[in-house]
Amino acid sequence: MVELPDQNRENRQSQSIGKSIMNKKRYLPLLNSDGTWIDRPDLYVLARMGADDKQDTGVVWQIYNAMCGADESSLSLNDFEKNIEKWFIRKNIRHRVYAGHVLLEMVRISATTSRPPKVAEGVRLAASRTHEFKNSASYETHADEADKGFSKFRSTAHLQAAMVVADPSIAEVERSHTDMVRFLARARGFELFIDNSFANTRFKWDPWRVPACVPAETKFDLIRLSEAEKKLALRG
Repeated sequence: MVELPDQNRENRQSQSIGKSIMNKKRYLPLLNSDGTWIDRPDLYVLARMGADDKQDTGVVWQIYNAMCGADESSLSLNDFEKNIEKWFIRKNIRHRVYAGHVLLEMVRISATTSRPPKVAEGVRLAASRTHEFKNSASYETHADEADKGFSKFRSTAHLQAAMVVADPSIAEVERSHTDMVRFLARARGFELFIDNSFANTRFKWDPWRVPACVPAETKFDLIRLSEAEKKLALRG
């Protein structure tokens, strides 16, 4: 079990976090002006997660609106819905998984070393673990892909990490509002981990933040680094 550092420090640290991290916060637009949830916030989260950091916000809203208008009584997708699934939601799934995996490895590094991790260290561990289970490609190829994935989905890496943890799974998030809130709570825990770990650094971090009304989950069932993993991560 890995427990993230005291996330209640967020308010105390907000004054001192470097400008490169928190110049202006932006939040996932999941709440109406009266504080109630928008219709199907789970679908907006999925649409936002499917968009890389260069994707226009307007496109995300278009995808969300299209998903909200889908016929849920039908057992099959129509052609338009199939295109959304293929070209937006699933297109970058490999890089999204890498983004979440890199962040999870950074959490493990921090828990083991008690110091801020480096993205390159997370990339090395993510590449090594992926190569261990999928050795059809070289370690160097996995490292390049992991680095690319984190770069493309940095602003949603906390959401992608919650997806990789899969407790709850994306399928459960779509079926249950309670599970969606649990998913967001885990993502917010990762979000605040980055805030606290990279305070007063030049780390570029402009995430799509989870609404502050969602309490952060800070305990995760992650295995601490082995000596071999520690040596690999901290080399150089």
